[in-house]
Amino acid sequence: MKFTIEQKALSKILRLVGRKMPEAKKSDVVVRLSACAARVFVESNQTVAGVEALVFEDGSCTLPRKEFMDLISSYRDRQNLTIEANARFIEVASSRREVLSYAAKLTPPAQFQVFPVTDTWVATGEMPSTSRSGRSSR
Repeated sequence: MKFTIEQKALSKILRLVGRKMPEAKKSDVVVRLSACAARVFVESNQTVAGVEALVFEDGSCTLPRKEFMDLISSYRDRQNLTIEANARFIEVASSRREVLSYAAKLTPPAQFQVFPVTDTWVATGEMPSTSRSGRSSR
């Protein structure tokens, strides 16, 4: 598994899924981190959160939630983080931690439609024309 993600976005979803559910007696100590379908998902405490990311290689791993949250928050001065995981370790920038489990194959928790980016106007140097009536202003 390998992906690049905004540090603030990952920190936020880690905090959100780290909250204990009202009916639960205690918080989960483990978090599942998954990367697929151009998104990163974090699962803990019966909650799944996801955010768009640049995913180079799909995969999923589980690791201690508190330890991972502390690791990610230690890089708060960086805008983006590249995270890589395998069957033994997860690597964030220059830090390496052991994972509890790892899976190279997975399916996303929901269906997502991914649209191709078509910024041909950038290549031609022309700004796209817009008008209030929906017709071209040319």
